Amino acid sequence: MGARACSCMDSHQSSVTDGKSVVAATNHGDFPGADQSAKTLLVISASPMGEHSVSNQVGQAFVDRYRSVFPNHKIDTLDISAGSLVPFTASRVAAKFKNQGGQNVDAEKDWVETKQMIERFKSADKIVFLLPTWNFWVPSDVKLYLDHIVQAHKTFNPSNYQGLVTGKPCLLVRTSSGVTIGSDMDTGIAYMKQILAFIGFTDIRVLAATGMPGPDGSRPWLEPVKKEAEAMAERFVFDANASPDLPKQLLLGAPELPQPAPLARGCKILHVSASPMGENSASMAVVDGFLAAARKQVGAVITHVDLAAMMQDGRLPPYTAARVKAKFATFGSSDAELPADVVEDWEYTTGLINQCKQADVIVFSVPMWNLSIPYSLKRWMDHIAQPHKTFDPSTYQGLLGKRGFVVSASGSGLLGGPMDHVTPYMKQFCGFVGIAPVHHTYVNGTAGDKKQDNIDAAIAAMKAQACL
Repeated sequence: MGARACSCMDSHQSSVTDGKSVVAATNHGDFPGADQSAKTLLVISASPMGEHSVSNQVGQAFVDRYRSVFPNHKIDTLDISAGSLVPFTASRVAAKFKNQGGQNVDAEKDWVETKQMIERFKSADKIVFLLPTWNFWVPSDVKLYLDHIVQAHKTFNPSNYQGLVTGKPCLLVRTSSGVTIGSDMDTGIAYMKQILAFIGFTDIRVLAATGMPGPDGSRPWLEPVKKEAEAMAERFVFDANASPDLPKQLLLGAPELPQPAPLARGCKILHVSASPMGENSASMAVVDGFLAAARKQVGAVITHVDLAAMMQDGRLPPYTAARVKAKFATFGSSDAELPADVVEDWEYTTGLINQCKQADVIVFSVPMWNLSIPYSLKRWMDHIAQPHKTFDPSTYQGLLGKRGFVVSASGSGLLGGPMDHVTPYMKQFCGFVGIAPVHHTYVNGTAGDKKQDNIDAAIAAMKAQACL
């Protein structure tokens, strides 16, 4: 993977803005100063780097100008970074499905925070997301926020899958140090457009900033980007004629099907699961069947990593500013000395990486949550993708060298199509850290009466791939 393909953390992001997209965005809406009736602008920030964050700095320029152009509007800021949101636990999943079935769950204890987030989001008239690019995608905190607010009867109609959040503009302030925003490699912005369109947004704008800081850490490009943000703020009025640009086919193309190859006798398999549904999880059921055969036939040694349980128990810490600091302290050299205040945080991250290195095979159980991967899996990935440990920062080649299996499950059967944002990101992440070859197995339509048949077929496909 070339150097331009790496997505780095927000504190090292810089900007060469896509002028074409900005011009198109600033032509939305009405003249500056229009829309003076009392409205609310909700600004959602996702970087733990505070004032050192490029997305936050550009966002502040936008807000400052917006405030002067629309003095009667309320500005509501929400920082969702660094684990500030409550996890989406098994009890919340249970409440989610009760709600989807038409039951009133508003009074349930574990639904209170989710309800409050939905109401705050829906009560806003205009939305801005400040989105640093973390490992090609969005930070896990953004996905967790979306998993709270994308709910049946609240933000979409489950009978026809029509969005219920309409008539509002949304701006995505997207910053990156390597990936060109809006390119095929920017799977994060494609996902954001898709999920926002799913809940009803049609006017979705992007302020793109891509580049690298200077050798002295200066950012001469930042002021022009702020000016562009100010220009967009002046015309941030809903455009009823706008329509989102959504994928027409599976992003990054279909995964290659590896040649079947036997598992080595006594191989060590690391199973990473991300579903809180236990025995009701289709992706878990498939992997359980596969692992049982691997244990019986080749004596495989299995280690399970249950990310959902780790999140619920507080054993999967968020990717904080300290961890960002440690990541970039080691970017230039694997032997670089860490600042004393980040050593403890970094030891946890390297422990997760060493667990991957000790395995021969890595198997993922991945349920589709709101068209993509669960937030717990993204948090784990942000720990795993580290320079000199899982990728070479000079060549951006993956270093793990492990064989992989990805089992994805979708209740509504969306895997493999244009709304599938699980497959492209799993393909992208595995390639980046050196998990290859990877066999992708789909369990489509798990909400139907053929669930068990689909599970059995997926187990058979995995066993055939491993010559079991």
